[in-house]
Amino acid sequence: MSNLSIYVRLGADVLTEQQMFYGYKAGWGFQILITFSTFLIGFCLAGLFRAIVVVPQELIWPGVLGVTALTTTLHHANQEHVQVRYNTWKISRSAFFAMAFCISFCWYWFPDFIFPALSFFSFPCWIKPESKVVNQIFVFDNAGKTYKVKRIVNAASGYKLDIKKYLAYSPVYMPVTYALNMFGLSFATLSALLVWVVLERRRVMADAVQRVPRLVFGSLPSRCRAYSEDEKGDPDVPLWWYLVVCLLALFMSMFAIEWWNVELRWYGVLLACTVALVFYPPLALVYATSNLKINIDIFCRIVAGFVFEGKVLANIWFFDIGYITTIKGLYFAQDMKLAYYCHASPFPSY
Repeated sequence: MSNLSIYVRLGADVLTEQQMFYGYKAGWGFQILITFSTFLIGFCLAGLFRAIVVVPQELIWPGVLGVTALTTTLHHANQEHVQVRYNTWKISRSAFFAMAFCISFCWYWFPDFIFPALSFFSFPCWIKPESKVVNQIFVFDNAGKTYKVKRIVNAASGYKLDIKKYLAYSPVYMPVTYALNMFGLSFATLSALLVWVVLERRRVMADAVQRVPRLVFGSLPSRCRAYSEDEKGDPDVPLWWYLVVCLLALFMSMFAIEWWNVELRWYGVLLACTVALVFYPPLALVYATSNLKINIDIFCRIVAGFVFEGKVLANIWFFDIGYITTIKGLYFAQDMKLAYYCHASPFPSY
């Protein structure tokens, strides 16, 4: 459950962007509703696709193996045979973990607080700190200062991009590596992902689609005991539980978007959820086999830019519902796999 506090940060970044960069303060009611709804949508994605991305044994989820070993060590589960069969260690696993934890805690103060240059080293700016050319090149700004977004997007413009003010102020300068990574390679990766799913995983996806009627039928209260069991024989969470939570999350997100008027509209929420629903299975399959997350954030921003042209608030919340919910769903599925490895029943995980 401690992992859940980390996932909230992703949605908090969008709230911070809305308030600090664009100056729109929606209030604590909007913050609670939109954060909780995106949180639940990601949870429902993992639950609805659990039979595809969690239960199959070939999907090992490498990122959860270390957590499984650590949890087993801290709880001293099945440790006796380890000491007998492998007699090469001079300290126990718990002692090694405590030593590594203390060393990492002490070392973290140096690159993050005492001497940040250990993590990033801008030596050209140190050599000539007063040179405007050097600082412009290495801070990626045309005037050597932070780009003031409120000069082109603010309450006076209705939180819409003012092209005239943008041209009069300054274009946004970005490094070439950022453009190649976030735009060029992003689209190449998404194209390769879809082709890989069609060529390599089409049978898995087709079998999953064919199992949908049986899963829905088995999730009915009168059929749960006969049909809804995982591979270990434990009763699985009925599918309709996730569907109910999903409908509740959609209502909360639509209400928050419409009541506080962040320009996304209710059909934008449905479109963003559709994007998440389409891309979640292939993204989860890649993450479950290689521990690599493929980003679809640029795709979501471009789709929002076409549908809600010039509306920056609609763009960031389309990004939140379309992309961040997918990332939360991946983390939830990973936690479900952790429970699966630790022989925990699906009901406590739910």
